Amino acid sequence: MNAPYPDQAQLTQIFLNQLNYAVFFKDKESRFRLVNPALLRALRAGEKESVIGKTDADYFTSEHAAQALADEQEIIRTGKPQLNYEEKETYPDGTVGWSSTSKYPLRGENGDIVGTFGISLNITAQKAAEARLAKAQAELMAKERKLAVVDFADLILFHMNQMGDAAGAAIGRVSAAIQNGHFTQMRQQVEALVNRLPGDSPVMQELVSLLGETELEAEQQAKIHDELIALRQELKSIIELVELRKNMPAKGWQDE
Repeated sequence: MNAPYPDQAQLTQIFLNQLNYAVFFKDKESRFRLVNPALLRALRAGEKESVIGKTDADYFTSEHAAQALADEQEIIRTGKPQLNYEEKETYPDGTVGWSSTSKYPLRGENGDIVGTFGISLNITAQKAAEARLAKAQAELMAKERKLAVVDFADLILFHMNQMGDAAGAAIGRVSAAIQNGHFTQMRQQVEALVNRLPGDSPVMQELVSLLGETELEAEQQAKIHDELIALRQELKSIIELVELRKNMPAKGWQDE
């Protein structure tokens, strides 16, 4: 003997029971009137009978419950559905879930709106995966920036060290010249000649001019020496800053 074919109400219940999508029907006060097992799991509730007549505020914090109520009252007021939007579901224990939801106005036989109904898919795992992917991408970009700046820093350090070496060599040459007293000896010799020659000697003017030039060259050489020392100190400071930047922890690069 063949079993009787399910009637329309039974077929509807079978269909709702098998869906992975959470389905609900609510009245105009946003109280649950019909739910399927997937929604019971989302509500973390037991039997269907325990849910009927309750609202989202009985299962979620006000952050989600108030927004859900506002959305449903807007649908009842305007008669327009809200389609394919993400809902953040916040639970009293502090956990958070996410759903992709569509809600519609529920109309009675005469066409008047008597409530709402909706369907939602749990996308919590998907959102978690997206968050992990975003974090991994951010970390990768931070590492790429770090590597790029480290390479650039190495290039700067190479040239700065070369400049520092060149400045050091120049300082050595100028220091040696100053220590050897080349200009001092020349000035002493010129002064000796000036003292020996009569004041009306035809070469006196040239010797006095040469004496002035040697003194000027000595002053300029001393000034160059001091400037080279200052330049080398500046280069040293720049190298220290670049080294510090190069060795900055990865977290510092990610915050930028």
